[in-house]
Amino acid sequence: MSNTIISHKRFIDEETGEIKTFFVIAPKEVDTKFVKIFIPFIEEVVSDSELIGKAFRLLLWIIKNLNWNDLYVVMNAKMVTKDLSIHRSTYFKWLRVLLDKGILTRHPESKDIFYLRPHSIIMGSMRKVNIPKPAQKAGLGKAK
Repeated sequence: MSNTIISHKRFIDEETGEIKTFFVIAPKEVDTKFVKIFIPFIEEVVSDSELIGKAFRLLLWIIKNLNWNDLYVVMNAKMVTKDLSIHRSTYFKWLRVLLDKGILTRHPESKDIFYLRPHSIIMGSMRKVNIPKPAQKAGLGKAK
């Protein structure tokens, strides 16, 4: 990841009286591949031995493959067992735990579409760093 100089500051060295210039830099783009998990949901998951001990791997797979616009995931035994290297019966056991706990809800018209409980997890994103106009005019748009 490259950096962008967003401004510069001049300071006077108190010992020498010399003027020194410092550049303020920031990454051009910041990570957008993270999720925000709400504390009550974390507390629920980690305090439940069925979830943390068993179905947690499936929950992480769901988070990774979730459609963040509508909070649903398309999954079936074949795709999950291959990705997680688990047995088919393990997939159905973990799925049953997530359904019984209300973390997932099955789409009424599809056996392969599941909705994640709203207000548990959201996709994180941060904006690109904008270079202030004075820094652009001074030719400070790129770090070397």
